[in-house]
Amino acid sequence: MSIAVHQHRALSVSAASGLVIEGDALYVIADDGLHLHAYSLHDAAYEKRLRLCEGELPANQKARKKLKPDFEALVRVPAQPDLPHGGLLALGSGSKANRRQGVLVPFHADGTLNEHTRKLDLTALYDPLPFCDTNIEGAFILDDQLVLMQRGNNTYPQSALVYFPLRAALQGHAAATVVSYTLHSISGIPLGFSDGTVLANGQILFSAVAENTDNSVNDGVCAGAALGIINTQGELAQWALLAQPHKIEGIAFTAGDAPKLFAVTDADDPQIPAGLFEVHLPAGWLA
Repeated sequence: MSIAVHQHRALSVSAASGLVIEGDALYVIADDGLHLHAYSLHDAAYEKRLRLCEGELPANQKARKKLKPDFEALVRVPAQPDLPHGGLLALGSGSKANRRQGVLVPFHADGTLNEHTRKLDLTALYDPLPFCDTNIEGAFILDDQLVLMQRGNNTYPQSALVYFPLRAALQGHAAATVVSYTLHSISGIPLGFSDGTVLANGQILFSAVAENTDNSVNDGVCAGAALGIINTQGELAQWALLAQPHKIEGIAFTAGDAPKLFAVTDADDPQIPAGLFEVHLPAGWLA
């Protein structure tokens, strides 16, 4: 069994790394950029950008990679005492000291984004994590917890879910509970988490990619990608490969009675636009 996907359209960024869908709005971050990008699901001409970090990144790919904040995860945060309408949280990968930051973008009451963003220092969250090579690639909210997704590599093949109390995490001080997973491999290359979302039944739907790299910084050829389900007991219950080896970095559902799953990709090449794909899950996965 393999999972079929088809490309909805190309995006204006090349390294899409996180996706949130809110009504007709698609919110996308790129791991080599400083902006949050807002698109429309039905109007391909619509795009707005909201700056997350000041300054400019160099055009040279090697220099850009060294300086980028490496935003790899984007999550919809529900309403909090100091965040009455919720917001979007962009998270750095944590793979270097300059990648241990987050940016919180509040929503206004009418659902538009507030341009007065909040910078979060994630050092106190990331530094104690028990990983030899930290690489946070996805995130989701489960009940009152912020769950970060550690992606493994050839050297350290285990992936993990990292659970923080949400309110404490937004203040930058929270103790983590870590649950490790050994996912399947493709041609000897381990799959590692790239994003996740919680289903209506409480199970976790995750995406994973098999990138041929020995560490969290260097890129490698993507040997394949997969989707899977972790049940409410924390066990790997389902998994299946994508029919094509698209490097899926972010997933999100539309709302409504017949939700659709979309994904964004990163080709690790600034000349190749990121793709927005519709994903067709196997029958029974959402039951």
